[in-house]
Amino acid sequence: MQREYKKLAYKVARGVGAAQTLQELLCGAVKKYHEVGSRIHLLGADGGEARFVNFVRQHQAATFGAFHKVTKGAAQHVINMEGKGDSWEMMTVTAKSEARPHGEFVEGTLFFGVWKNHVVLHQTMSCRAEQFEDYLSWLAAKLASDGGDDGGKVPQISLDDPLPKSVRAKDSQPVKNIKIAGTLESKPLGKKDKKGQTHSAAFNFTPSGGAWEGIKAILKSMGAQIQDEILLASALEDRDLRVRLELSCTKKNAQSSAGDVLGKLGHALRHTDGDFYTVQLTDGTIIKGQEIKIERPFRVECSDRLPSLESMFKAMMEFFEELVKNQTIIEQDAFGNTK
Repeated sequence: MQREYKKLAYKVARGVGAAQTLQELLCGAVKKYHEVGSRIHLLGADGGEARFVNFVRQHQAATFGAFHKVTKGAAQHVINMEGKGDSWEMMTVTAKSEARPHGEFVEGTLFFGVWKNHVVLHQTMSCRAEQFEDYLSWLAAKLASDGGDDGGKVPQISLDDPLPKSVRAKDSQPVKNIKIAGTLESKPLGKKDKKGQTHSAAFNFTPSGGAWEGIKAILKSMGAQIQDEILLASALEDRDLRVRLELSCTKKNAQSSAGDVLGKLGHALRHTDGDFYTVQLTDGTIIKGQEIKIERPFRVECSDRLPSLESMFKAMMEFFEELVKNQTIIEQDAFGNTK
């Protein structure tokens, strides 16, 4: 095995409710739905996309696991990158075989560790925190429904960016302004026929990218009606269009502190990289969006570039202990061997 750097991120679960923690909810769900097949969340009109927690392990105070995304029946292309020809041969590989009749390709995997409402995770391009977040809300709803509590309030769980200790020192300072600036990107929208099939012959485009998602999230949190998809005549090239939004506080005795504002931004922009906005405080301090992202690379053992479960969970334990030690996580109970 080779050792490679993998980035771990720290999040805080919100919306679970005061009666239990995310860890209690997750452990309760795994105990109730102990067979993996009973905790699969199917998506799409034909249920072709499946999301599920596959592997769960308890170690000391924390719960660790792997969350998978699968598209049923999907094949993969394999290309032979040998030789100097004008083209390389491509082959189609399927997961199903006589020896593996129920095989499916894993489209993406997210590794997670949970202690109370504290979450450490390693996400990939094809399996993101927002998908795990949606799954946790679905799992909470399933538990409530199967428990006969259909009329109760079902948790809508979010995995927010908490304030690091260095930023918390400024959380009582009033906010002067928030600036968002970045390049707008675009993504294609395929046109569908009456049968619901998408055709690539005629495409529309809609804005996309971190800056656009950030602006939408902030405006929606203010009650603005923003469509998820806005049609553009053609695709945007890099630097074709830049967007800038500045929210200024003009009230002299404003009560909006950095803690309040950054907490809301940590929720609204939790699924973006945060490199496109800044918050300026009245004392002149400028806090960049990336500063409220608590992330760090760890070296883990990998086989064919895929991390091993044991090494990943060991790195997550180390990250948890580090977060407790530097007081990013503050709890009355000790975590593991950390006093």
